[in-house]
Amino acid sequence: MRKKLLSVILTVAVIFSFSTVSFAQGDMAKSSSSINRDTVITKDNVNEILKMFGLDPSTFKQSDTPKEKAALTVGQLEDAIRTINEQLNDSAVNEKTNSGYSSESKISVVKQKVDSSYISEPKVESALSASSTPVIGTVRLSKTTSPTSSYDLKYSTNASFARMDTTPVYKVYTGTNSPNVLLFDKAAPGNKNVLTSVNSVSSTNTSDMVTLNAQVVVSYYLVIGVEGTELSIEKLMSTNTITAKQTWDTSYIPNQF
Repeated sequence: MRKKLLSVILTVAVIFSFSTVSFAQGDMAKSSSSINRDTVITKDNVNEILKMFGLDPSTFKQSDTPKEKAALTVGQLEDAIRTINEQLNDSAVNEKTNSGYSSESKISVVKQKVDSSYISEPKVESALSASSTPVIGTVRLSKTTSPTSSYDLKYSTNASFARMDTTPVYKVYTGTNSPNVLLFDKAAPGNKNVLTSVNSVSSTNTSDMVTLNAQVVVSYYLVIGVEGTELSIEKLMSTNTITAKQTWDTSYIPNQF
């Protein structure tokens, strides 16, 4: 057990004791000339490779990211750095992608009149008063955006509604609750995107519209797997604050179920 523990300590020390590792100019040039995109990153060359990319090795820390999700070669590392640079240059949030209501919607039918105080439009109020069995229920609304090609953000909220099966059919929103934001990481090996914090998220409604407002912080990490060890190491490269506004009109209230 002591030998195993000592081996782990020595491995970490080799990777992170950068102040004690130095290369003569000739050795550095010689080593660099033998490194190409196919070179596997190991505990013996990780310091040199990071410095070749202008990265300070002492700013990396141990990561819990599986090695299959990490950059294992110089080429993967180069691609991962390029991806992060592209993400930093892409601040536009696409708010029109893949919107709709969830298949997990839970609808309930209640045989009672709906309180018309929810309604501001006279024609809808009239329809409510005339309908003896309005349908009321809850639907989970969602919208997925792609701030970059490397990850998606899914915004969702519950919305209660009333539907009157008159001619024409009238549909209105009556409330909202449980707004949420989730991140789905699609990064290639070497990149990791993390939803660091949800600064704010809220949902409101009028009779004909649900609105969700959110501000979230996404962190971009560079992740490297070190062959010859069980370690992955990572560095926080940047954070991005995203402010979003999502809306759903009454077309997202189901017509039938």
